[in-house]
Amino acid sequence: MGLPVSTVPPDETQGRADDVFLRPEDAASKSSNDAREDDSAIEASDATVSADAPAALQGHSADGAPLDDDTGRRLHEVGRCLFSVGQFQSAQTWFERAAGSKEQGPGIDRVDYESVGASQHQVGECLLAIGQFETALTWFERAAAAKEKGDTIGRVDYESLGRSLHQAGYCLSAAGKFDTARAWFEYSVAAAEKGDAAGRVDYESLGSSLHQVGYCLSAVRQFDAARPWFERAVAAAEKGDVNGRVNRASLGRSMHQVGYCLSAAGQIDAGRPWLESAIAAAEAGDLDGRIDYEGLGCTFHLIGCCLSSAQQFESARPWFERAVEASERGDAHGRIDYESVGSSLHQVGYCLSMLGRFDLAIDWFKRAVATKEKGDNFGRVDDASLSISRRAEIVCRRRLEAPDEALSNEVKALYSPA
Repeated sequence: MGLPVSTVPPDETQGRADDVFLRPEDAASKSSNDAREDDSAIEASDATVSADAPAALQGHSADGAPLDDDTGRRLHEVGRCLFSVGQFQSAQTWFERAAGSKEQGPGIDRVDYESVGASQHQVGECLLAIGQFETALTWFERAAAAKEKGDTIGRVDYESLGRSLHQAGYCLSAAGKFDTARAWFEYSVAAAEKGDAAGRVDYESLGSSLHQVGYCLSAVRQFDAARPWFERAVAAAEKGDVNGRVNRASLGRSMHQVGYCLSAAGQIDAGRPWLESAIAAAEAGDLDGRIDYEGLGCTFHLIGCCLSSAQQFESARPWFERAVEASERGDAHGRIDYESVGSSLHQVGYCLSMLGRFDLAIDWFKRAVATKEKGDNFGRVDDASLSISRRAEIVCRRRLEAPDEALSNEVKALYSPA
């Protein structure tokens, strides 16, 4: 399998893209953009790391022999421990050392490139966790190239390879390079369909990549083309992982996107059942019972947008308020995307203003401004979105002072979600 070529030069400035969901007022939506973690990150150890790690983890084995593949695996484990407690930059150093050690191997013809790729992948995960998408991309590309070479006897774990291909695509989509990202996700789908070294297919993992192909298409408003990919993602997610366990949170995200595509295409009535199913799935949580309240808020927000686009502002407002309450609780890891929260706060204000309650709307727009100023879950501030909320507050104040029809039209033009 030849790898797609990245279009991100090493010195290119990182472009802005919403990480988990897009929630622009002009699109009335949030679109999921999920990263897939490597198994070594998911199955993190609870162990802690001593400041004076054993000699085997300081450059030589206990008997003074140089680093080798076995030592590399132990270095990797230290990285896992640090990663599990959120010490990403410290973990990165250990994963880099692990990858370098493993490349030496027990012999030049017996390097386990699958293992090398696993450590390189985790370097990428560390960088991804702190928002360094461009640098992370290079490590995921290296990981994929290593994994294609297979283990010590040349066996390729396509499931593992698919994870690195997926994360490379995620880095590109986060930079808004959706066409290039889609190629990586499609390669990831092809790899995941082949299964792991034993031929087992992880349909949960496959569904994640199918979902991302749809995301890349929906991000450029190709909703009709995107919807079948999300539907395939739903079907895959319903089969579960290699042990048959169904991640309801992941399933709900894909259901949400089917509903979003239908709603964006004007088929609001057809989209609503998908959104309601997405809520039920999200409330069930992931495999560990954790609930992604940010994702749940996305669906509440979209239902509100469907209602407000039909001029049902009184009915829409409670959905936006529920979106605010959910998103303020953060994702499955407790991380809060304040830009996302601010978007729902803004929409509550929008509904109130369209009902003529400008005095109440002002308070919601003020809250939206204060919240958006905190940025997304990487601290990035969307200046355009922030400007819209600031202007909306000003227009509401003017509307109270000069209640004329022209200004009423200005209100609609400034922050209508349609």
